[in-house]
Amino acid sequence: MSFDLNKSLVWGELNNFQETQAGSASRRRGDGRSYLTRALGETYSRDSLDSVQEFHGIVVARRMLTRAAYQKKGPFILSSTQQTSPVPATATDADESETLSANQPYYVYKVYIPELEPRPHPCSEDDPVIPTYKDVYPGSKVEAQYGPLPVGAVVRVAYSDLQNMLDPMIIGYNGSIQLAWGGTPEISIRNVYQGAPATVTPGNDQKVVLVGDSQTDRGSSNSWSTLGKYIPETLTERNLNVRTLAKVGRGVIASKEYFGISSPSGRLPELLNTFKPNLVIVELGGNDSDWGSRGDKKSTYEAELKLWVDTIKAAGVSEIKWFGPSYATKILDSGVAYDTQRQRIRDWQSAYLSTLGVTWYDMVPYTKDLAIKDDGVHFPAASYKTWTESLFAGSGPLASVRGQAGAST
Repeated sequence: MSFDLNKSLVWGELNNFQETQAGSASRRRGDGRSYLTRALGETYSRDSLDSVQEFHGIVVARRMLTRAAYQKKGPFILSSTQQTSPVPATATDADESETLSANQPYYVYKVYIPELEPRPHPCSEDDPVIPTYKDVYPGSKVEAQYGPLPVGAVVRVAYSDLQNMLDPMIIGYNGSIQLAWGGTPEISIRNVYQGAPATVTPGNDQKVVLVGDSQTDRGSSNSWSTLGKYIPETLTERNLNVRTLAKVGRGVIASKEYFGISSPSGRLPELLNTFKPNLVIVELGGNDSDWGSRGDKKSTYEAELKLWVDTIKAAGVSEIKWFGPSYATKILDSGVAYDTQRQRIRDWQSAYLSTLGVTWYDMVPYTKDLAIKDDGVHFPAASYKTWTESLFAGSGPLASVRGQAGAST
């Protein structure tokens, strides 16, 4: 069932403001003129908002930004200190940069708050009144917990300067409705934020976490066109909410401290427990190749794989898709083909992960014919894009991964 702003929304239903003062008609308090003056002043003053700290509204539009904005304090500060890093010809374990990106994409929203908004409500998704609404930025906690909010989200908004209605921020999310722009049955918006599920279209609760190494890392300036760019973009288009955790030179064993897999406060466990994804895609193993080539370490590697899988499943994740090391043309100084070392990791992963209920995918068929960089390991942007397209095409590993229609727009 859809929600029509024109038919269904009753003034005062989202925000029921109450007067805090009342005029007196007693002649003992002055003459008629003074009474009328006082009554008019009290009626049209801002006293009805004295005790109001937040407001309910409906997201009617959103757009993605990458620039720093005053309301986004982290990117705003970083933009003045951070230099953009070029895509490296070769990514190695020596790249230890963990700088927060000032250019990380984020959404800004247009929120319709009927009891505050003097402009009319929008009558369509491209109504020219929408761009005239204030930009409303999500608070960090809302962003971390829910990710991008869908159009139709019922949100709570607070102002840093309520007196002048400046700097509105989304501080809460109360579910979502499917907006209609006319001619649909009426439903009550009150049911949405009071928790009645019968009239609520599920929000974007279908979540994916993508974990990877340099094939997925986008660099400290978020500018590298890797899988970390194209996979999240495609998943977002398919109505899924995505988070990425990737770093150059990392693996299941290699520099594993970055992910903090064995600690509840580590990067990955904390992300899983906060974001609560349904699906986790892991693209790791290539950087374990050198370690795995020295001695018989299969049992050690299997124990580490089990720790990863147990940690991910403990966070309530219902499905894990694991991508093995991509094909490499690099020849080591010893004259040995680097891909022979990577094949050992592939064999260990494919044999053991299946016993843990994890679906493992061989990435060699998806990468062997792609153009590759001079380092023999990484790929140019066009190859990463083609790789991603093949993952979502036909019977590819991600072909069936889709969110609910209307969950994200």
